[in-house]
Amino acid sequence: MTRTTLVTLLAVTLLVTAVAPALADDQDTVNVATAAYARNLGFVGDRAVQLAEAIPAESYGWRPMEGVRSVSEAIMHMAGANYFFASRLGTEVPEGVDPQAMEQITDKGECVTALRASIEHLTDAYAAVGDVQAKTDIFGNEGTIEDMMLIAIGHVHEHFGQLIAYARSNGIAPPWSQPQE
Repeated sequence: MTRTTLVTLLAVTLLVTAVAPALADDQDTVNVATAAYARNLGFVGDRAVQLAEAIPAESYGWRPMEGVRSVSEAIMHMAGANYFFASRLGTEVPEGVDPQAMEQITDKGECVTALRASIEHLTDAYAAVGDVQAKTDIFGNEGTIEDMMLIAIGHVHEHFGQLIAYARSNGIAPPWSQPQE
């Protein structure tokens, strides 16, 4: 065997050794992706729940102007959308939950409970995803399950930011930004 052949054989062996596990076990790659998305959702979802708990009940009807969602409507819009996105990922909406009617809920305790449950439900939907590259319809366009997962996380971030602005407009500092004693 020549030196060139030996070097080529060694290089091919190293390449196959490095690439084969990823090709043979695509499920591990999928689980890594869904786990990362679930961690992000868990982080922002936890912060959203903390903020919903910190806003006083008497502020749940507050809205920055007519025609814009109130605090409770923004929270419940986020909760309803979490169930919608979970259903788009293949996880059924729990019996008794009507995502379309959630914005009608105005009681602080019910809003906080519903938001927490919806985030847990969406996190479970992420965990149940098999192939993140599977094709799916995204509002009339072709995309992947991973695209849908990213849109769902983006939606939570969007309305989390809205809640921060609402809280600060009412003199409420987010709990995690308070000085630690």
